[in-house]
Amino acid sequence: ARPSGLYGEPGHIDPLTGRPSWIMYLGLGTGRSLGAPATTMAALMSRLLGPDSQIGYWKVRHGARGGNASCTVATLDRVPVSICAWATRRTVGALMSPVRDTEVRELATIMLTMRFALQNG
Repeated sequence: ARPSGLYGEPGHIDPLTGRPSWIMYLGLGTGRSLGAPATTMAALMSRLLGPDSQIGYWKVRHGARGGNASCTVATLDRVPVSICAWATRRTVGALMSPVRDTEVRELATIMLTMRFALQNG
């Protein structure tokens, strides 16, 4: 399954657009093994950041669902974006939001709650 969603962030207004801030979720769940969570996370972050990136990613708390979790800042269509992601042997998920709306530290905290609701088991 490849679930996805775009969520409004209650109480946050995007300073550039004047509209509600958003967090995008992309995920993948499979019945087969994706491999070691740390390896999956490294591959995911490498693809998100691209070969010319000057910034890396760092580990964050993964929460009750286990696995591996990391965050970074990437530039998508010239917009700096906070990204926090997780991986287990059978799932991978990522949350993204413009940095101007949601700083990485805040997204890492939000991820703990959203992940618990978004990821089965």
